[in-house]
Amino acid sequence: MLNAKIREVLPSLFLLINSITWFSLTWFAVADLIGASFTDILIVSSSYFGALLASAIIGATFLNKKLRGKTPLLTWVLLGAAASAVASAIAPGSNLLNLVSVSIPLGALAGLGIPTCLAFFSENASSKNRGRSGAIVFFTIQALTAAFYFSMSTISVDGQFLILAAWRLIGIASVFFLVPKAEVVQEQKTPLRRIVRDRTFYLYFVPWFLFAIVNFIEEPLIEYHFGGEGFVPYDLYIMATILITSVAAFLGGAICDFKGRKVSSILGFVMLGLGFAFLTLLPGTLISQILYAIFGSVAWGVLYVTFIFVVWGDMAEGASREKYYVLGCMPFLFSNLISILVKPFAEIIPIASSFSLASLFLFLAVLPLLYAPETLSEKIMKARELKNYIAKAQKEVAKAQNQGDEGNQCEKEAEEESVEFTVNPEDDEKAKELAEKYY
Repeated sequence: MLNAKIREVLPSLFLLINSITWFSLTWFAVADLIGASFTDILIVSSSYFGALLASAIIGATFLNKKLRGKTPLLTWVLLGAAASAVASAIAPGSNLLNLVSVSIPLGALAGLGIPTCLAFFSENASSKNRGRSGAIVFFTIQALTAAFYFSMSTISVDGQFLILAAWRLIGIASVFFLVPKAEVVQEQKTPLRRIVRDRTFYLYFVPWFLFAIVNFIEEPLIEYHFGGEGFVPYDLYIMATILITSVAAFLGGAICDFKGRKVSSILGFVMLGLGFAFLTLLPGTLISQILYAIFGSVAWGVLYVTFIFVVWGDMAEGASREKYYVLGCMPFLFSNLISILVKPFAEIIPIASSFSLASLFLFLAVLPLLYAPETLSEKIMKARELKNYIAKAQKEVAKAQNQGDEGNQCEKEAEEESVEFTVNPEDDEKAKELAEKYY
């Protein structure tokens, strides 16, 4: 039974992992080719992320049913591998036209099927285990992305794209073994405008949007200032944050499943706000950098699992999951573009005031979450509470029984140890006679 379930779930998880790592690594490869010109950065990054967002929306709306079939999915993966192979021949020229011609198809093919992959994940991960499943997926994505990125750093650009083409081709294996769910939700039941107007959706979406914007605006400032005098070296900071974030994802997943999505969301925002507060209150000190790295990384791990994998899947129960995921993940994708555009101005932005404003906005972002309903099913939470109560009651009963058994054992031992002395009547008479004679 367990093996059958694993065989059903594993292909969809591997397809998601393969797709997201391929998307991240292709952008890293393209970004390394962009020159220092702000115009080039603006055009190339806008081309890539514009194509990414547009294709993701198309894939989640017009093509969401078609992309559930094996043939369309196989075509999507093959086209991604082909685009990477073509990029290996075009990209080394690194002129603006080449970069744009590479960025648009890579971005479009990266975004097209990711909402469907996330929908597959949500369908195969039950609501009560979705946080921990998301943590496993996130940890794997982080580990593979870091391994590929650092191993390819010494390889030429054309070699990097060839490696990405091979990695994308490996994703074909997951398509062959994929078992799509039979039920497919009708599109007209969940139009995008209905999702946006949903109170629960925007109470979670607004804080997530503020977090994504604030965090990615600050990221170029962190990159510019870390490594300077009195600051942690940026390379060391990156390695430490990858490690801490990956491990913290398991904490976020456990909190999501056992305490609820609302608790994990608030915890993540508070921790990141504290991280920026340390940078503001202790500017330019090593301890502030270390505290920010720890608090910020833990917050990222918790929030990434909560908002990328879990919350939108909860809201999409009985609806079109692709649409919820594409809208929910849009701030994350959009903020990547903002981070790229802010980077050239990192030198002139005052670091102290930017950190204090970031801390303020992150604490304000918690306010909508205080009014947001819990997306984890109330039935699941009550069942868990009842299970915990029964477990505690059983422990108390067992403890009382052990104490009773110990008491009975002590009484038994006391009875066994007690000795009853009896005197023969004849001996008693002789003893009295001797006593009278001598005393």
